[in-house]
Amino acid sequence: MERGQNLIERAYQLIKRRIISLEYAPGQKLDVGKLKDEIGFSLSPIKMAIQRLGGEGFVKILPQKGTFVTEVSRDEIAALMDYRLVLERGALYLAYERITGGEIRKLRALQKKMARLTTSSYYLRQMELDSQFHLAIIQAARNQGLIDAYAQLSPHFKLIRFHHVLQRGRWSEKVDEEHDRIVKALEQRDYKSLDKAITDHVLRIKKEFCGNMAGKSSPSLAHMLKL
Repeated sequence: MERGQNLIERAYQLIKRRIISLEYAPGQKLDVGKLKDEIGFSLSPIKMAIQRLGGEGFVKILPQKGTFVTEVSRDEIAALMDYRLVLERGALYLAYERITGGEIRKLRALQKKMARLTTSSYYLRQMELDSQFHLAIIQAARNQGLIDAYAQLSPHFKLIRFHHVLQRGRWSEKVDEEHDRIVKALEQRDYKSLDKAITDHVLRIKKEFCGNMAGKSSPSLAHMLKL
């Protein structure tokens, strides 16, 4: 049983990574038989991995039609960013009183690592550091409910980060400035500036990604990225 679970986990991680990296594009049909040949796993762990990915929203399983990589609309991305804002503002409200000096130093170290990569093309490394930075904020709140909620949506936030970089064609230099403001507000124990810094950061990303399209139809992510 343990070996079978390990195969399912490996198949799941591999397929998810290919979805996040856009090797499997939004809207693309995933043929289980072809996946078997591509990734070298038997049908059983692949099917179980697909079911798990379906439960997490990465794929849509349509009866009689097949399995498709989920196309995320602009409205759905906007909703996810709103949820992220609520989570991170709430986490920082709690972290403001609970965060330790060591945790603030960890955030500063992550911010400096990202700053050194701002003008590079190491996008995957930048995105991983960005993910670590925001996870550290959530963890500093000492609230397991917030941590669990963020962990559930973290893969989707990573997917949005990746698409955002592709849309811009580069990493935004504004991220470093905004992260610096967040850490500085924590260092100075300035809650008003802290709340404004995280709000400005998330809303700026949401606006850049979604654009000012209120009242218009929401094209799929595949169309937005011309895939």
